[in-house]
Amino acid sequence: MGRLVTRVINDTENLNEMYAEVLVNLFKDIFILGGIIIIMLKMDFKLAFVGATGAGKSSIINLITRFYDIQKGEILIDGVNIKDYDKYELRKHIGVVLQDVFLFTGTIKDNIRLNNKNIKDEEIVEMAKHVNAHHFINKLPHQYEEPVMERGSTLSALEREGIYYDLYRLQFKEDFFA
Repeated sequence: MGRLVTRVINDTENLNEMYAEVLVNLFKDIFILGGIIIIMLKMDFKLAFVGATGAGKSSIINLITRFYDIQKGEILIDGVNIKDYDKYELRKHIGVVLQDVFLFTGTIKDNIRLNNKNIKDEEIVEMAKHVNAHHFINKLPHQYEEPVMERGSTLSALEREGIYYDLYRLQFKEDFFA
């Protein structure tokens, strides 16, 4: 694992015209050749799926992460069928940042670490500094040990987003695809 994602291909033959049109609108820099969608990514490139409600963003993510396996055609990562990858290994390299931030009951540090014992306290602080969250965390009474209620209800929306962003940056230090 750890390959750079250079392309994602899906056979659009079975897609209805509207869905195929939405895909074209989502990806301005893709090629569609003979019913095949090709997305080329460069090293360290991040890809965001942005579109209207019902445009298919979640469907595409669910296919790429193999929460659903496609019935026809194939999705390739570096020329390898996505079904040949262990789905749990694959998901370790894919980050999905949702619109709604969800934090768990625990501390700020617990939420950023996400139970990954390999992440050191120093890394948490450095990442918080990198995304400008360290400043507000240090203003809290218990700083990184500040209790967080489920869904982060004790924090402002901006604070929740900062912690959530830290979490994903730390979990995907060696970005594969995000």
